[in-house]
Amino acid sequence: ITLVEENAGHAFNAIETGSSEYSKLIRKNEEIIDFTNSELTKFLIKLSVDVEESDENTIGSYFHVLNDLERIGDHAMNLADYIKMLVNQDVYFSDRAIGEIVVMKETAQKSMDLLVGDKREQANELLVNVSKAEQKIDDMTDAYRTAQMDRMKNTTCAPEASIIYAHMLTDFERVGDHLLNIAEDFAKMYSK
Repeated sequence: ITLVEENAGHAFNAIETGSSEYSKLIRKNEEIIDFTNSELTKFLIKLSVDVEESDENTIGSYFHVLNDLERIGDHAMNLADYIKMLVNQDVYFSDRAIGEIVVMKETAQKSMDLLVGDKREQANELLVNVSKAEQKIDDMTDAYRTAQMDRMKNTTCAPEASIIYAHMLTDFERVGDHLLNIAEDFAKMYSK
């Protein structure tokens, strides 16, 4: 989870600074994340051959967590790639759009921070807090899409920036979904 969090942090920094310099770091980390995911999945498959049903459920939860972490890594790469596209096309977001992105970034980062470390003792509380953050991200996504449409109607938003912004909102929303999935799996594994 630490490497995924690091990649998400790099992507969030790329968004906030408008720098495409983070792309190389993210790609390098993504290769490690993908390799690790593959190897751990192979290990879990071998482990799951002769286990009791309760252990089978735990192994299934670990499969889900690995998949969600890998997907968060993919979304981090997407976010960094969008910044690269903006830089290459010499397109910029409005101050309002940047403010909205920063709020999304902060909410996603806080939710991710909740999942780092040993959370066995607080699994149910963690689920409640991550669930609230995920709902906040969903609500913000809806509100920000509406605001984006208003900016497009008023021609205060370049079409290229608008397309990239819409994709970014989707990636943030999906990161929130994956974080909630992880919190749910933690609650299943540790709330026994």
